[in-house]
Amino acid sequence: MVTTSLYADLELPSVDIFTFLFKRKEQKFPDSHPIFSDGIIGRTYSFGDVRQLSEEFGKALRSQYDWQKGGVLAILSNSDIEMPPIIFGTLWAGGTVSTSNPGYTVVELSHQLRDSKARCIVTHYSSIETVRQACSTVGLPESNIIIIGDQKDSTGHLKHWTSLRNPSSATRFAQWKINPTKDAAFLVYSSGTTGKPKGVKLSHHNITSNILQLQVAEGFNVTWDGSRTTRDIPLPEHGKGGDKVLACLPFFHIYGLTVLVHSPLYSGVTTVVLPGFDVDTWCRLVQDYKITYSYVVPPIVLHLAKHPSVTFYDLSSLRMIQSGAAPLTRELIEQVYNRLGIRIEQGYGLSETSPCLYQGLWDQWDVDIGSCGALLPISSSRFAHHSTTPATSRPRSLKS
Repeated sequence: MVTTSLYADLELPSVDIFTFLFKRKEQKFPDSHPIFSDGIIGRTYSFGDVRQLSEEFGKALRSQYDWQKGGVLAILSNSDIEMPPIIFGTLWAGGTVSTSNPGYTVVELSHQLRDSKARCIVTHYSSIETVRQACSTVGLPESNIIIIGDQKDSTGHLKHWTSLRNPSSATRFAQWKINPTKDAAFLVYSSGTTGKPKGVKLSHHNITSNILQLQVAEGFNVTWDGSRTTRDIPLPEHGKGGDKVLACLPFFHIYGLTVLVHSPLYSGVTTVVLPGFDVDTWCRLVQDYKITYSYVVPPIVLHLAKHPSVTFYDLSSLRMIQSGAAPLTRELIEQVYNRLGIRIEQGYGLSETSPCLYQGLWDQWDVDIGSCGALLPISSSRFAHHSTTPATSRPRSLKS
């Protein structure tokens, strides 16, 4: 039996991701609006900063690495506000991005580099030994290792991404033309159930479609100016600059990649980036930044229900949090709400579905409590455990 979405159909534009995000006529927020802020050191990129840095990096790839359409750039890194310009610069240059878990061993990283046919890899210097060994294994030269983050290579042998920008010869390069439904934007690796991780190709259209689907599923309630809500859920605190999202999920995972790297640039919502989860740091950032929304996983919800230190922080600014990756029980959701007053909705997705497929509704967070929510617009599902979006005009994963 096939179940279809109860939402009205969406009109899905057929454009590449860079154009979709950075060349919109209907952009409602100014270029100066802060989008990504480092929660640890406080450095911030505005929307205009991300667009400019992305174009500069894309031009650097084309001028210094003879980057061709379809080339794969690998990224091995914890979440960092420098990742979005790297990602969108690669897409601008016609490339495909393949993200990796920074906890990978040399063997695991070697497999992904070889399987994806990566031409370059971007990483933090803290992971350089693993990356060097993996590159040596697959025959990728050290000159194709690019460093991000505050720590640079003291020997000068490895280039930092900031040193690649604004090459004198780069002005002649223009953005590659993309076929949104056929050209791969991302090659993400899914562990599946057997064997080695397998690459899932996601087109530009897959990602842009899911961004729009998620806006509808959120009821357009997460906004750059704090102008929307539903039922008795309060608006963001007046004068605090609208909604603020705390990004504690990894950018290397398709879930974080979609909702924390792409969606903020579409909605304009300021996103505070945390490179790794720590309960006290998470709570402190919610308190200090007046965070209104956060995407989490069940272990974080368990901390909110049980950890003694959360009661020492003011978490009242949180309007809603969404949990994914594994199911939550009704009892645990109710325990968090009774303890802290935090509302929790759930969602469900797969790498192959770009990724989000189901999501709870804000105005029904306490009605469908314990479920993964409703099918997103223009989606259908065959049985609960095997979900897909099969129509040719609808978002789907490219065949590997």
